[in-house]
Amino acid sequence: MKDYFSATYSDARAQFLSACLDAKATVKSYQNPERGPAGESLFTDTTWIGPDGATNVVVVTSSTHGVEGFAGSAIQIGLLRDSDAPKPTGDVALLLVHAINPYGFAWLRRENEDNVDLNRNFVDHKNNNYPENDLFEEIVDYLVPIEWDDAAFDNYLTAIQSLNEKYGEVPVRKAMHKGQYKHPNSIHYGGSSATWSNTTLELICSNYLKQSKRAAMIDIHTGLGPYGYGELMTPSKPGEPVFDFFFDWYGDEIHSTTAGASLYAGSKGSILAG
Repeated sequence: MKDYFSATYSDARAQFLSACLDAKATVKSYQNPERGPAGESLFTDTTWIGPDGATNVVVVTSSTHGVEGFAGSAIQIGLLRDSDAPKPTGDVALLLVHAINPYGFAWLRRENEDNVDLNRNFVDHKNNNYPENDLFEEIVDYLVPIEWDDAAFDNYLTAIQSLNEKYGEVPVRKAMHKGQYKHPNSIHYGGSSATWSNTTLELICSNYLKQSKRAAMIDIHTGLGPYGYGELMTPSKPGEPVFDFFFDWYGDEIHSTTAGASLYAGSKGSILAG
């Protein structure tokens, strides 16, 4: 797997395109309107492995959280290059979506070009139906100070300690991470409209999944849980058909993000929920 990792977004894209070429897999590219740190163009690239008319599709996405794309890209390249990687058979196809957030990938950021966390962006923007996060309003002033110096850090620690004592550590942690829609310069901002990545993913699904009867999406992330551990998460709850479907796949390794069994704080606007 180590040979599939890249040092930059551009390297990752070049490796992915080369792997697609060697696998004789057709690539469709979607250009982001922004540029990378070296002035390079940014793209989300897709490829389809398997029969054209497959009605069962596994979709694997990388770089929803920008910089986390290094791991997702390596896995996607490995799926194309590794002879031991599982290959779709029968009425099953594999759709790889490489770098759905190419800006964050290239600039080594979690967020996109609008400072939007994509896993908070898949909500009902048309009706301004945004999840409430009242506790965040008591935290926001301490999270992104104009200057991050010792005094700002001390103020942050004091505020968080006070809020933990008042509300409890878990509610405060969830308020910090589950997403907010009022402060575009703060963390975990979900945006006020569908982002480029959001609408591009919708276009990709429209282009590829019209004939599908069942589609399972695997969105690859890093940074949660112990080092080297990959937590398998779903927004569905135990007892729901989707959760039971994934339990048949993964057994006890699958965790619900909405049932309190996952390390993930949870959000209402994740790419999987969208």
